[in-house]
Amino acid sequence: MGDGGIDAKALDEMVMRVNKTQFLPVSVPGAGYSVLLTADGQLEGDGGLTFLDPQGKQALVIAHAEQRCTGVQELDAATRAECDGADRYREDVHTAMQQYVAEHLPGATLTTYGFHRGSTVKARAPHRCRWPVLLSCAKPRCA
Repeated sequence: MGDGGIDAKALDEMVMRVNKTQFLPVSVPGAGYSVLLTADGQLEGDGGLTFLDPQGKQALVIAHAEQRCTGVQELDAATRAECDGADRYREDVHTAMQQYVAEHLPGATLTTYGFHRGSTVKARAPHRCRWPVLLSCAKPRCA
């Protein structure tokens, strides 16, 4: 951005942090719904450019400065497995939270993330705050 100013990479990082902190909703191309950008949905390994779309089971490519989704990608096998392992719990939490949001926060965007790692299932439903649900299983796999 010129002499002594902030460079483009630093600006992108700053805007990404603001977008995550503010739970920015972005429209998913061709899907008819939006996903909140949060720390829970940020995918690793690409500098913060992709976020999980748990409903579409895909990665969203985000142009942070433009505050929009510019495309989608397939999830890697490990992330897909973590999501699939928690799906039935995530969907139950999402359905319950969607009813609450419709009644108490009309027009709000709700994104419920679910991850199955080891014997723990995490589901988070953020809307300017995080409502975590943590399920632990006595067996090595939640079935």
